[in-house]
Amino acid sequence: FRVPARAPYPATLAGVDLDAAVYDMAFYQAHLAERRDRQDELRALGFCWGRLQPEYNLVVEALIVFKERFGDLMVPSLFVVPRGDGWPDGCVGMPLGRRVRQIRERNDYLGDDLSRWATL
Repeated sequence: FRVPARAPYPATLAGVDLDAAVYDMAFYQAHLAERRDRQDELRALGFCWGRLQPEYNLVVEALIVFKERFGDLMVPSLFVVPRGDGWPDGCVGMPLGRRVRQIRERNDYLGDDLSRWATL
């Protein structure tokens, strides 16, 4: 959703890609953190606040559900987390196959954090 340049929308948000911006912590702090009214409006529209957690946590949540569903972690490279059927709302649309490839090939999300290595 791109914010229109007209009332009742704030002029400072005109043209902003709300889908992408609202998950950015700087945007959240500047436009939502102290505005309960805006948070309530987004909630009424079905906004998923779970996406504000670190990407790593979302990947782990999706991997847990994937293993429960399929019995392993052999995620096809083109697998995208679907909506519903027990998948976490914050993970919907995540290219999980790509994330797994990035973890396997480049150690993305892991770095030197031994607890993350142990979790995966």
